[in-house]
Amino acid sequence: MNKLIIEQPFKTVLRKKIIMVIGKLMSKLMECYNFYKSGPTHPDYSNQKPRLVEADYKEKDFYVNSNSELFQFYREEQDRAKNIENVSQYYLFKKIEQQNQKVNSIANIGCFYSKSDRRFIDKHPETTIYGLDFGRIAELNSNIAHPNLKFVSGYPLVTIENFKNIGVSSIDYALFTRTAVKLNPNELNSYMDALSKVAKNIMFLEVAKPYTVTDQKIDVEKIDVDNPVRLFNGLYLHNYPAVLKKYGYTVRDQKILPYDSFEQHFTPDHHFIYVHGEKT
Repeated sequence: MNKLIIEQPFKTVLRKKIIMVIGKLMSKLMECYNFYKSGPTHPDYSNQKPRLVEADYKEKDFYVNSNSELFQFYREEQDRAKNIENVSQYYLFKKIEQQNQKVNSIANIGCFYSKSDRRFIDKHPETTIYGLDFGRIAELNSNIAHPNLKFVSGYPLVTIENFKNIGVSSIDYALFTRTAVKLNPNELNSYMDALSKVAKNIMFLEVAKPYTVTDQKIDVEKIDVDNPVRLFNGLYLHNYPAVLKKYGYTVRDQKILPYDSFEQHFTPDHHFIYVHGEKT
């Protein structure tokens, strides 16, 4: 029986080997370059505005639509979870449940795909959740619609500042899940100023992945509130306890969570920071 052997000219093989060596070197150089670009010099860090302007809305709307790869990823991430209560998006709801108190209202800031919100409402039908985000957020969540899950499209900061226009005078909990990490310190201050007028409790569950940070140890509570740590690609690690205290909240709970805390895949350096503040 004939053997299945493919022969190539020596010159062809040599050329390919040279290309592969060069390719590996270029790949390593590109990896180093991408790492550098993601760091403290990333252009997104140049934006320190206290709020977005209407010209910024279009970009945000782009990520919150049915064609967005990011939205599809988050939806699939929650849909394929064996237990929705084991994903990061449900973590703050789980913390609220541990308080063993009746909750009338929750504002989820940057809610995106809200399967976790719907799960909480199914368990606690007395609660109304306001899902705040850009784009056609109600349309994107139409498959999990519920009368007590009320989506408000637009800039969440503006929505919070005008809560009275939708009949909201106060909320029991305001939640930031993997959202405040995207806010520069001045914009976060704007959110906190607005929330401090209506929210009894504020909770954060935020990314604390020090991808480009070279310090071996980061003490979050020593981070300057006006100069948060630049993580990567325009994301920040804020001193959330200090931010809460600045706006009249007492920190009731805080914790660093490792990457394997949830039924989701994260790299080993992908920590999370959880902080709960109560208005005093």
